[in-house]
Amino acid sequence: MTKQSFPETKFTYSSRTEALRLLFTAKKIATWQYQYHGFIILPNLAVNFPSNAICFPDLPYNQINNFWTRVKKVVQTTPPVAEEKLIKETESLLISSDKPLIDRKRLSELEAKWNDISKAVWIKLSDIFPMQTNLLKRFTVCPTCFGTTKSFSLITSKDNHLRLYLRIDVPFNENVLDALISGLIRHRLQTKHSFTWEETEAAKDAIILETSLNQFCPNYKTTLAAARTYQKSDLISISQRYLKRLGFAHTNQWGYRNEIIYFQDKMLEKLTRQEYQLLSNLIENPRNMLTFDEIADILWPNGEDYSLWAITKLIERLRKKLSQNGISPHLIQTKRKKGYSLYARPKSIQIDDKIF
Repeated sequence: MTKQSFPETKFTYSSRTEALRLLFTAKKIATWQYQYHGFIILPNLAVNFPSNAICFPDLPYNQINNFWTRVKKVVQTTPPVAEEKLIKETESLLISSDKPLIDRKRLSELEAKWNDISKAVWIKLSDIFPMQTNLLKRFTVCPTCFGTTKSFSLITSKDNHLRLYLRIDVPFNENVLDALISGLIRHRLQTKHSFTWEETEAAKDAIILETSLNQFCPNYKTTLAAARTYQKSDLISISQRYLKRLGFAHTNQWGYRNEIIYFQDKMLEKLTRQEYQLLSNLIENPRNMLTFDEIADILWPNGEDYSLWAITKLIERLRKKLSQNGISPHLIQTKRKKGYSLYARPKSIQIDDKIF
């Protein structure tokens, strides 16, 4: 009987891998990709760090000449591709800061966690995805303190090496399995079967929840459920202040004319009268909260009785309409026990070598 072989697995970590992670994250901030999709950017990891929060350390990036201009040229692969001089400058900036790197003990703990489950995981993945798993020859894990919870490459017929950046504060088993399955199936589902991102995520979540893989992560939280979690306004405020300090101020890019609402020239279709009334009033008060009473006065001007449930359901429907129009539902922010406000997307203005 032929002995089953498994992909070669390697854990790798250094100040260079962290520098590359910073550049990958900076590119997405500089091009507004994170902000546009409802992510919040925070300078430090913390207890109960939100799943859609980005850790981007507060460093003197202006010490690197034309930093924000140069990061826009970084190629967003895993790992990213950047000019060597920029990588070395970023690595030096990181080393000279007080930001702690991951120690050898922590790395050993992560490797031990993987070694405990790796054989069983590979066997089950081979049973479920024999063709895709057979393509996978190498698996490299780069632990990190920065960026999103994880980033990973996709397995194709031309690339048999799956690379994973995994943030050290997140549950290990859940996120490794998430990345492995996504890396194995996403390219095929999207290219051969025209799956959307949401559909591939739903398929991956179902595989983890409904197969024997669930034994490795019984408390797995689906990606789509996490994406529907709306963040606390205090964290959003911290993120906005931090982005402003980085040089990415906020401006309102909403508008409406002829009773049609637009976002960056994208027309919102099929809004009901109440949805239009509420959203247009939020637009007129960017970043200022509308209380429940103020919303009631807008929607029921004749003094009819209203319920918080009715307002909550209206907000829920409005967020769904935003999502259907390709706009992040996170732009409508909940002010706990108070009301709602509208998040203005970021805009940066570059003057010479500085971002304001």
